[in-house]
Amino acid sequence: MAAYGTPNYDFAKGTNDLARNKGVSDASQAYGRFLGQERFRRDQGDMTQNFKRQMPKVGSAFNARGLHSSGLRQQAQTQTAEQYNQQLQRSQFDQGQAEQGFEMRQAADDAGYQAALADLFARFQMARGNVDPFSQVVV
Repeated sequence: MAAYGTPNYDFAKGTNDLARNKGVSDASQAYGRFLGQERFRRDQGDMTQNFKRQMPKVGSAFNARGLHSSGLRQQAQTQTAEQYNQQLQRSQFDQGQAEQGFEMRQAADDAGYQAALADLFARFQMARGNVDPFSQVVV
């Protein structure tokens, strides 16, 4: 069965389809971003909790051997703290990259949506000119 329409109908349907697709895309992007942020928050919490558990064990291991005031204990605890800070900084950098990726993807999607609307409007104007020969007459 053939589908019949007018330029106005086709344009309105096209803009509605574009808006619906853009909305679905934006919602899935936002959900993915939320999951990434929650994963980052949870991983940071786990890292901090593990560090708080590990740091006293380093000191008590040296204390059990009578080396609590030694430079070896201080060095071991310093290394443990440095490793934690390094992991924390890397995690934060990775999260920043992921956030930038979401921003870039959203900007590209927005630009694509605007380009699709412009193309749809240009096709609407051409179709309208083909249907209504007087649409270009300026009085």
